[in-house]
Amino acid sequence: MGDRKADIICLQETKLQGDITELVRQIWGDRWVKMACLEASGTRGGIMMWDSRIWKGEVLETGTYSHL
Repeated sequence: MGDRKADIICLQETKLQGDITELVRQIWGDRWVKMACLEASGTRGGIMMWDSRIWKGEVLETGTYSHL
């Protein structure tokens, strides 16, 4: 995704579980990536990645609906 020059990427309803840090770095291709992940529960889950040089964020709450 690094060649697309995206600031934010959201992957909805991912079935990934566990540590996905390396996968996120492979997708983003940049050391400035920050991420939040909600592990899959049925059809709910997802990953949000952003360029930390442009956006500032932190996970405030993780649950059915997560807030950044």
